[in-house]
Order: sequence, then C-alpha cells, then structure tokens
Amino acid sequence: SRPPRARAARFDAPRPNRTSPGEARLMAAARPMAARTLCLAAALACGGALRLEETRGLESAPAREARGAPPRVALIKFPRTGSTLLMRLLTGAACSSKACGERWAAEVLDRVCGARAACGAPAALGAIRRFSTCDGEGGCGWSLNLFKHQLAGLSLWPQIVEIMAAQPMTVIFLTRSDPAAQFVSYAVGTRRKEVMRSAEYLGAFGPRVCNAYQYYNCPQRVVDWVDNRTHFALDLRQMRDEVAQSRRQGRVYARLEAELREQGRANLSVVHATFEGLHREAAWRELFAAAGLPAAKAPTMLQTDYSRFVSNWADVAALSRKG
Repeated sequence: SRPPRARAARFDAPRPNRTSPGEARLMAAARPMAARTLCLAAALACGGALRLEETRGLESAPAREARGAPPRVALIKFPRTGSTLLMRLLTGAACSSKACGERWAAEVLDRVCGARAACGAPAALGAIRRFSTCDGEGGCGWSLNLFKHQLAGLSLWPQIVEIMAAQPMTVIFLTRSDPAAQFVSYAVGTRRKEVMRSAEYLGAFGPRVCNAYQYYNCPQRVVDWVDNRTHFALDLRQMRDEVAQSRRQGRVYARLEAELREQGRANLSVVHATFEGLHREAAWRELFAAAGLPAAKAPTMLQTDYSRFVSNWADVAALSRKG
C-alpha cells in the first residue's frame, strides 16, 4: 500500500501560498507522474537544520555499507550551497584510487552539455545513468542543479527518478533557506570573478590559481588582493526579482522531494539539508552517515561578512528584511 501523505506538521515552515502561474510552468516542465504534484506540501526548508527522513521499510545507508554495498549518492542542489565541497568530501571519503574518483561527478550535466545552454536527453540521461551505476569499492555519485541547461534536469525528472531507483541510492536535496543571502553570495562571487579576470590580477598571479565561486580554495595572498578590489553596489531591482525566482524554484524542489518521499521507492533514501544547516558540524555528520560514509570529516565552515564589499549594504539589508 502507498505510504501516507506527508503532513505539513512534520516541517518547521508553514504551507506555501497558492501556486503561481510561473511555478505551474516550471512544474509542467518536469512532466510529473501525477497531477497531484502541484498540491503537495512544499515546506521542506528546515530553517538551517538538517532533516533526515527515510522512506518506510527502507534499509538505511549505514546498513547497506555494513554489508558491503557501495555508497551511491545523488545530490539535487541549489547554486551556492557548498555542493562542490560536499561532493569533494564524499569522493575523498569513498575513494582511494583515481578510478574510483572518476565515478563521482559534480555538476554531472556539465560533462555532456559543456558550455551549451541545453543538451539532448539521451546524452543527459546517459551521463546520469553512468554515475548512478556502480558495484564494489568506492561507490558512485553525482550532483545536479535542475534549473541549469534550460531546465534539462527538471524536464527529465521522471526518467532521472527511474535511474536513481534502479539501485539503492541516497538522494540529498540541498537548498538554501535564505534566498537573499544566496543572491548576495552569488553577486559577490561574480564581482570576484571579474577582478580575477583583470589584466592586473593575471599579471600578479597568472591564470587558474583558484575559483571565485569556491573561494575557500584560494591562497590567502590571493584572497587579500581580490578582497581589496571587490567593491560594488548591488542592483536592488535585480535582487528583488531573483529572490522571488529563487523562492519559486525552492517550492518546486520541495514539491519534487515531497512526491519522491510519497512514492515510497524501496531503493531510495531521501535526505533534506540546507546550506545554513551545514554551519553545524553535527549536520555534516548526519549527512555523511545518511550517505553511507560516516568516516568522512566535517569541514570548518566560516561565516563571511559581505557588508564591506557592498556600498549600498544598508539598502540590501533592508530589502532582505522585507522578504
């Protein structure tokens, strides 16, 4: 029999408002398997906490690891959520060889789509199937932003679910509960990228030293140099529009997650986490355990004060408070 419908009371946030026309179009792109998708409770953002809820009757990821089953992880993620770091830590914990590491793919569709905005369904599904199928040492896994490449992941979601469910797999939905902070973070990263493409920077450090969006990997001398040249004003209209869009996308993710839980797929363990929650070491430990890799080491997450980079910070903060 079908597992009972998830109740909104299980979650910390209230039910969302009526679905907007824009959200309906996004959900239609996913070709959901049942019309009820648009009616499911979407309040899955945990207010900065990791929430681990496994489908009934499911063998846990640690139990699979104990009997020798390899970890298999699908990371369905938002941008600017620490997903690259998470994938690197999972791969490092799972693998002791180059061959093993090649079975883990961050941004899996980037491998077949490249710089193109969109790519064909056979190539996209083939890449996801390749990194979902593994036996033996090290397991396999991939991450995916459903809204990249002209909604390729969203439009192929039913087929992706079938691929994930073919073997035991941990599905992690990683989002952000503060879309305003997400926008500011991306804007600062974009400005850093501009600075790091300047002739002055290239003359001082050369190309390919580190990544503006994975700034934690940059040497301190680079950080100091770039930070001293990262000053700009945020476009408040753009911020308002993109925060609203991010909220719509978050509700779409939540509905897909709720539907996946409701289906009760025997092979799937569904986990929800937020970027804000990953500032707690305990959240990392729970996440690694859910993925079947409890020995993975939690990183140190630093809070970044962006106010010194943004000249109109008072206006940005006021808009953020308005929601």
